[in-house]
Amino acid sequence: MRLSEGRDNLKKSRKELADKIQKLRDERYQARKELKRADEERKTAWSGLYSLVWGLSLAPNDAAVVFEFDDDKRISDINFQDGSSQVKVWSKPVQKKVRKALEPFMGKEPESADQDGADQSGNGD
Repeated sequence: MRLSEGRDNLKKSRKELADKIQKLRDERYQARKELKRADEERKTAWSGLYSLVWGLSLAPNDAAVVFEFDDDKRISDINFQDGSSQVKVWSKPVQKKVRKALEPFMGKEPESADQDGADQSGNGD
């Protein structure tokens, strides 16, 4: 009877070990997925930050980006201002890239870049 008990214990131990291994594999898979997503978000954020800095480097002195924040300290709105210069600093692709990069910090869905274009129609397109 001891032999059959030993076999049962071995089967039980193998099953428990197989379950633990599967659980660890699932956790590793989830961690890899999260790492990949975080890396993609980092690349997007870097690209948006680069676009923002690049745009500001070309901007006349009165061009700006204005961030509005909600009570939770999250960005609630982004306004791109070209200023009085005839140079259009904030093209729609640049605005979209900056908004996309800042999405994780926004408290609501970002407004479309089309709205920004309508808001800036008097800034010398």
